[in-house]
Amino acid sequence: MLLKNKKIHRTGKKNEKWLLHFENEMIATADLVIGANGGMSKARKYVTDAEVEYTGTFIIQGEIFQPKI
Repeated sequence: MLLKNKKIHRTGKKNEKWLLHFENEMIATADLVIGANGGMSKARKYVTDAEVEYTGTFIIQGEIFQPKI
């Protein structure tokens, strides 16, 4: 099952699987969860215990939906 653009309210583990609780009250189980949201992501704590370190660089990214060419 591929879930994208869904906001996880909380997570846990049950029977060696991830239990994902979403804001819309939907619950899903998974063997593998991939989440990406940058260094300050709330999901980061489930991936690593490494601390975020300021490197002196700052990146701003944007998108233009349906650009006129």
